[in-house]
Amino acid sequence: MEQSDQLRKKWEDEVRRSIAKQADQKERWSTVSDLEIARLYTPEDIQNMDFTSDIGYPGQFPYLPAL
Repeated sequence: MEQSDQLRKKWEDEVRRSIAKQADQKERWSTVSDLEIARLYTPEDIQNMDFTSDIGYPGQFPYLPAL
């Protein structure tokens, strides 16, 4: 996870420089249910999830909507 953290920080720095030159299209991105959408999702965001019971494979339980 340490390598992932370093890569995330590097990526965030690059994004900050890019946004400083040209602003984002929106201040905040969200779903139709107004849940905030993060700019980036990493392994840290799912480290406490169990793949089998929380995510699963397409067409198998748990049934998640296609994105």
